[in-house]
Amino acid sequence: MVSQEGMEAWQKKLNEILRLNNGFANAGAIPKAIKAQGEGKVKEYMEARAKDKPSPARWVFEQGLIQQHAYLVDVERVRDSLETAGRTFYAALLDAHREYFRDVGSELTADDLDEKEKRRQTRRIRRVAYAKPRS
Repeated sequence: MVSQEGMEAWQKKLNEILRLNNGFANAGAIPKAIKAQGEGKVKEYMEARAKDKPSPARWVFEQGLIQQHAYLVDVERVRDSLETAGRTFYAALLDAHREYFRDVGSELTADDLDEKEKRRQTRRIRRVAYAKPRS
């Protein structure tokens, strides 16, 4: 069960994220070249843009992922990854997320640790491993 305070904290975070969404509108500037071709091309452009737009649930998930892990991600590391691999920001962020949360079970001090100590050691190992410079 989640406490009332915990539920309210998650609702606050969701409200913060949803304020950024512009009502999930298919909005934004239409390129001048498209506008110059007439109303039919504008309609095609808007339909294609709406089709490529993430669903509201996906958008909220991506924004939550960005906010939740912003403090974990080394911005320079993500920027370098983008420049060298030419990937999207979300892909680089997901890679950083996976790197941070990779399995560290084999590095724990004992197999029969209680759950609280296992979580504590896992957090410590992750922080140390993630902070190490890459070769």
